Amino acid sequence: MAKSISTFVVKSLTAATAALAIGSVFSVASAQPQEPGSRYEMNHKKGDFHHKGHHFKKHHKAAIVIPGFGPASKALVEDLKLNDDQKSKLEAALGSKKELRKDHREQFKKVFELRKQQIDSGKLDPQPLLAAEKELREEMQKVHSEKQAQWLALWDTFSDDQKATVAKYYKERTDKWEERKAKREERKEKRMEKQAEKAAEKTETKS
Repeated sequence: MAKSISTFVVKSLTAATAALAIGSVFSVASAQPQEPGSRYEMNHKKGDFHHKGHHFKKHHKAAIVIPGFGPASKALVEDLKLNDDQKSKLEAALGSKKELRKDHREQFKKVFELRKQQIDSGKLDPQPLLAAEKELREEMQKVHSEKQAQWLALWDTFSDDQKATVAKYYKERTDKWEERKAKREERKEKRMEKQAEKAAEKTETKS
């Protein structure tokens, strides 16, 4: 019985901490304008936890990030034909991600441990826990702003031709998203038509 309760507590704490992490990250991400058809915009509408997690994995693995428009692939980096200074700025922005993720894990761990201590002691006090969560959100906002500054510094070095290349990349990506969306809607309509036909057939059979 004790083992069962312990397992339940650990699972509950893990889920709560994960929810805090996702909520904190999304409070930051939602403050940034997103292009129609971007991965965030799609997942935000769906409200799908799995796909949201997938979005942030993609963000971490991105070859480059354009502030306000999200992560982009290695193909874009190659098309941009970056000069040495731009390559240096790109490497600096990418290089700090691993360290930042480690810092975030440590911060999540502190909140997790504080919550667990209260549950283990049987004395719950929301105030210090809320304060710790607030501190975590503020720190993540600060880190996000610093990361955005790095990506903006890179963007500011782009020539008009490079900016046009970026615009073309996102336009093509959005067009593909719109095409997939149209196909999904078409399939949905066909399914609904078939369901309506089956329902009509059943009604005729009964009558």
